[in-house]
Amino acid sequence: PAERELLARAQAAADAHPRPRGRPFDAGELRAIFRELAPTGYLGSTLPRDAGGQGLSGLDFSALCEGLAPGLTLLGNHSVQRYLHQFGTAAQQRRYLPALLSGDSIGAISMTEPQAGADLEHMATTARRVGSAWRIDGVKTWVTHGLAADVIVLLARTDVGLTRFLVPGDTPGLVRTPLEPVGLQHLGFARLSFEGCE
Repeated sequence: PAERELLARAQAAADAHPRPRGRPFDAGELRAIFRELAPTGYLGSTLPRDAGGQGLSGLDFSALCEGLAPGLTLLGNHSVQRYLHQFGTAAQQRRYLPALLSGDSIGAISMTEPQAGADLEHMATTARRVGSAWRIDGVKTWVTHGLAADVIVLLARTDVGLTRFLVPGDTPGLVRTPLEPVGLQHLGFARLSFEGCE
């Protein structure tokens, strides 16, 4: 069955890329893993073919995740693609999806905050209109792949409520600080400070 083949391909990728001891994968190592996984459809999860995915079923995608564990537990790098597909503009999808789906780009989701955790009601990061741009100020923490991400989906508070923003990884004012988890050290958790990012 297709699920068994996907399971075996994911296991082979995990075996070929053992976790480094006591440090996260660097950006180059992550890209090598993601490029190897790209043909399986892992990076598109359940995105349909017309959106650049492989049209995987939930069972297919689960087989890939199972095959990666425990060697590459919670590897991720597919959530930004789903946000772009569901909420992104056509221009944003053209700009970011191809590289994310090929493994050439690394995405991160930036929600959790130092004081609020995942409590959206108390989220403090803000985005304010400045001319035609948005200025983002705040701190996010425990961001998976935060050290290596090329594009970040950020949740911030605006005058109309919580809003998602796409922040390129080279945006001026973005400061990345590595965190040291007890486990899952291969994932490159980071605190991201947004200091007047536009």
